[in-house]
Amino acid sequence: MEVKIGGLSIGDLEVMAALRTEAAGANSFEKIMPMLEIFSRSLVSWNYEDDGSPIGTSLAEIRDR
Repeated sequence: MEVKIGGLSIGDLEVMAALRTEAAGANSFEKIMPMLEIFSRSLVSWNYEDDGSPIGTSLAEIRDR
């Protein structure tokens, strides 16, 4: 898998650091949504696929797949 990520703001890094512990023990998708939102904003491109179909880089596409 190849992933290209753009830079994150200091604010985004602070949020990611604060959510790290909570996300590590997450048993609910909603608990990791803030991290996925930051990830999708910084995601430039990737070659991730689901059953041979490419998955886009938007939050909606990531969440749906």
